Amino acid sequence: MHQLSDTKSDTIFSMLKNVLQMCNLSITNKLRCQSYDGASNMSGVKNGVATQFKKIEKRAVYVYFIISYR
Repeated sequence: MHQLSDTKSDTIFSMLKNVLQMCNLSITNKLRCQSYDGASNMSGVKNGVATQFKKIEKRAVYVYFIISYR
C-alpha cells in the first residue's frame, strides 16, 4: 500500500513507475498489458496513467477492466 497526496494521473503514474523500478521490473522490456477501471485519471487519452505508460512502452496495451456483480 502506498499513500498518495492526491488521485491525479501524474501522481499515480509516478508512484506506479517508482514501485516497478524498486522491484527491478523494466517497463520497456516487460510491460505489455495494463488494466484499470474506467476512471479518467487511469484511462484518459491525453494524460491518463495508461497513456503515460504507453508513451514509454508502445506495446503496453490498455484493457478496460470491469467487474459485474449480479
